[in-house]
Amino acid sequence: MPPANLPQKTHRLPWSADWRGKRLKQVLRMALPDLGSRGALLVVTNGLVRLEDGTVLQDADSPIPEGAGLAVDLRHGVHGPGKPRRPRLHDRLQVLHDDAKIVVVSKNPFTPVQPVRGDEPESPRARTAPLVELLKHYWRAKGEKATNPVLVQRLDLETSGLIVLAKDVETGRALQKQLRPPRRMSREYLAFVSGHLTQKKGRWESFMARNQKGLRCSVAVGGGSRPEGPRGTQHAATRWEVVREFPGYTLLRLTLETGRTHQIRIHCAEAGHPVLGDNVYGKLTADVFERIDKGKLPPQPGNSPFAEAPAARESASRKPPRVRRVALHAARLSFIHPGTRKRLAFEDPLPQDLKHLDRSAAG
Repeated sequence: MPPANLPQKTHRLPWSADWRGKRLKQVLRMALPDLGSRGALLVVTNGLVRLEDGTVLQDADSPIPEGAGLAVDLRHGVHGPGKPRRPRLHDRLQVLHDDAKIVVVSKNPFTPVQPVRGDEPESPRARTAPLVELLKHYWRAKGEKATNPVLVQRLDLETSGLIVLAKDVETGRALQKQLRPPRRMSREYLAFVSGHLTQKKGRWESFMARNQKGLRCSVAVGGGSRPEGPRGTQHAATRWEVVREFPGYTLLRLTLETGRTHQIRIHCAEAGHPVLGDNVYGKLTADVFERIDKGKLPPQPGNSPFAEAPAARESASRKPPRVRRVALHAARLSFIHPGTRKRLAFEDPLPQDLKHLDRSAAG
């Protein structure tokens, strides 16, 4: 039963700026102080805390999506009408393939791939167990030896989808080699981006560095990019095609030819079509539009993401829907298995928190 001072009803908790940077259990103790520490944990582990869209929150140490209110169902007490339940491992980890050499996983958003040294205790990375630790727990639960998985690729904290890890260093090196020319590993992403593109498909190519603010970006070369790129930059290439268009935004399929850090997010932002929910690289779009307005962006080669930006600037009127994280999902992954030498291919559909954006599929 809930504490005597808490009515047995569904408590609606609207979003508060005070929640920013705090864990779910901390927010519950702030909003419902009579619940106490133990009660806050119990209502989460028993599936009694939901977002406004109905999503059940099952990790008491996770952050709450920006702007999202909560519903805490205490009509039947902190245990609910049924038996108490514990968070299930597969609620946080979906293993699609597991053999002696490799493991392929579908990563949930807000699950870090690995712990990062120096993270602040209240940083998003510190609030949720990293993928490598979840995998060790998964193997122990199966009665298997928990190895230290070798990272082959990385996904951003908020990005969901497919990732492959190796179980030994030699296998890891073999898979990492497939990321280099002739690039036998294929990685495709789905992204919801702002606005509508002028073409149905294309290829963006640029040379990336860091700007004066320390943010990664492409260098606007003007006239035609040199094959080697300006000194101190990294070559980046992304193929893209329009999947579907909606009022104010577009679903894109993007294929990485290179694997630069945040490459997709940067290219989309510089083209004037930032990924929905990208509060970091969305700033690049504002910078590019400002340069266009001031006449400071010279004509760009057709394969530059900047070449799309003027048209995006002219049509940037209707605001796209707000989302609670970067709307980017690693949807397809294909590579040669280092042990069997056979090609493996995996596909991961859009996760629940992005499905509502694909309105044609939803309705």
